Amino acid sequence: MTKISNKTIIIVLIGIITLSLSAQNVKVSSSVDKTQIFLNDVVTFTVTVSGSGIKRVKPAGLNIGNSWRIQNTSKSTSQNIQIVGGRMQASKNFNYIFYLSPTKNGTLTIPSVDVYVNGRKYITKPIKIKVASSTRGKPSSGQTTQIPSSQQPKVESDVNIFLSVITDKKTVYEGEQINVDFMLYSAYRIENVNYEKDAEFKNFWIEPLYQASQLVPETVSFKGKRFSRFLLQTIVAFPLRTGTLTIEPMVLKTIIRHPSRGFFDFGRRATFSVKSNRISIKVLPLPSKGKPDDFIEAVGQYSLSAEVDRNELPAGEALSLKVRVSGYGNIETVTMPQPILPTDFEDFDHRVKVSKDEKGGKLHGIKEVEYVLVPRSQGEYEIPSITFSYFDPKKKKYIQQETEPIMIKVLKGKGGMVMTGGGRSGIVAVGGDIEFIKSDSKTIRTGGFNIPWGLKSLWFLPIELLLIVVALAYRTRYEKRIENIGAVKSSLALNKAKKKLNTARRMKNRTQAIAAIYDSIFQYIGDKLGMAAGAVIFDDATIHLMECGVEDVVCEGLREVLDVIHASRFAPAETDINVDDLVHRVLLLLREIDTKVGRK
Repeated sequence: MTKISNKTIIIVLIGIITLSLSAQNVKVSSSVDKTQIFLNDVVTFTVTVSGSGIKRVKPAGLNIGNSWRIQNTSKSTSQNIQIVGGRMQASKNFNYIFYLSPTKNGTLTIPSVDVYVNGRKYITKPIKIKVASSTRGKPSSGQTTQIPSSQQPKVESDVNIFLSVITDKKTVYEGEQINVDFMLYSAYRIENVNYEKDAEFKNFWIEPLYQASQLVPETVSFKGKRFSRFLLQTIVAFPLRTGTLTIEPMVLKTIIRHPSRGFFDFGRRATFSVKSNRISIKVLPLPSKGKPDDFIEAVGQYSLSAEVDRNELPAGEALSLKVRVSGYGNIETVTMPQPILPTDFEDFDHRVKVSKDEKGGKLHGIKEVEYVLVPRSQGEYEIPSITFSYFDPKKKKYIQQETEPIMIKVLKGKGGMVMTGGGRSGIVAVGGDIEFIKSDSKTIRTGGFNIPWGLKSLWFLPIELLLIVVALAYRTRYEKRIENIGAVKSSLALNKAKKKLNTARRMKNRTQAIAAIYDSIFQYIGDKLGMAAGAVIFDDATIHLMECGVEDVVCEGLREVLDVIHASRFAPAETDINVDDLVHRVLLLLREIDTKVGRK
């Protein structure tokens, strides 16, 4: 029988006590961002593991059943280091974040989660969520929205991700307003969307009405399958000629995540290129019947007004006349009606101001012309009615509007000005010391330009030769850089990323700053690996980086940053992110990659 020494027993006891204390420092919990939601809302469910001495974390999984759907997932790891009593203590936090949407109303339960930390089992508490059947005061159609027949996409039934273009009209008059919606449908979970090619509007005047800064999903049913639908953008288009016009397709590159095999299996990523359908619009000419003489191609629904800032003033002082056209249509191209001014009124200046906004899903605009008028002599004057004609495509007829006449009373002028009927030249300064200069000479003679040819005139040749040598040297160096453009991009990748990240840090718009950080990561990886940033797939890139000597923990740190960004950009719930901290973390990771991959 082997005799165990007292020293061995003490070491074993110390180890057991240490493991026990470490286990006591570990905390596993779950939380949600809200406990009362609507049927089409998303709740953020977070499982947190924190404490010191954590070496292994293994979630056992969770059966969420049919009550919930996983919209998106992310995870993050952080470390906190403290010095207590002269000793350094390190604790870690592991966050597993899930964005869950309910499939029915009532009181639903997010079940408990089994998590193994260093081999020991921990169980979180179940959480109850109250789900209301209505959505912020609007009636809900249940779990999904049925797509109206007029908005049915034209795609095959077995397609799981596609891009559709819907217009509110297929036949319009020339100049009539059309709304064009770009919708992304996906049976997968979308992680990122990049525009490869914008839609091309041939022979249209276009105005952006809506541009998504965050993907907000809407669950719809299409051909017996459930999809998440995302409105990417709405464009207002005005046809500029008659005939059949086309809207050429948009092309997107999407990064999706395949369904997971378990609750804590985050699945694998894949990239899809999706292309929208081509749209044809039939454009009719404006009718000639009933067209007013003053009609100048204004199409839509408008109103006309005119006003002055005062109806009584002394001669020689200025008044403001504002003529305004407002309504629905292409306000930019509207030709404003010209007022007929009294002969004694001088038009010194006029300014045009245009403003546009969205009203009721349509483009609404205001165009205003302000005239600065100066009456020259005393009396009562009238600015006659101003008329404006437009074609209303809804009523299919021409409409003429007219303002009321404006009466102006001009009092006797003040100061040392004598007003005459001769226009601007009729204003004579009394007692002034400035006179017009009139030249008696009818022609102006100039001397000849002579070049003194001789040896002294060639003094500039040495400078010219030096410039030629410098230019040749620069061209040779430039051609060498072009021959190895990949090496140049790789060597400058980190500095380029630093500039982009510093720009992101200074941005006031948080969404734009996070997007710039995201772009800087993929731009850096693309420059390092010799490919376009848009062609970088992160999972494939990490394999190449690790082959170059980059440690797995660095790649995993970069993945966690991207997960945080994805959660912020595409999760319906607002995510609290400190841009400065995120920039600092990305810089540390990119510097580590740069030391391993090297500068070629």
